[in-house]
Formats: sequence, structure tokens, C-alpha cells
Amino acid sequence: MKIYQTEYLNILSRYERDNYYLNDQNTYWSTTEKKQPYVDKLKGYLVY
Repeated sequence: MKIYQTEYLNILSRYERDNYYLNDQNTYWSTTEKKQPYVDKLKGYLVY
């Protein structure tokens, strides 16, 4: 068994019938082409 330690904990207020997971179908995943400018910019900062 592996135990992972995290540096933070997300706590969300919940209440009955809050439909928290109802919006899962509206998840949007960016395409590789849309991510590429950010990848290039990040590489510019990290590579010297």
C-alpha cells in the first residue's frame, strides 16, 4: 500500500441535492493545438 502526502487539502461545502456532479458532462478538454502556445512559453522559462 502506498501512502501519498499532499501539501494542501481541498474542502468543499456540500449540502443535500447540490448536484455537484451534475456538471461532469460539461467538461471541456483543450486540444493539443490550443495548449501548444502555453507549452512553448513554459519551455522558454524552464530551459536556459
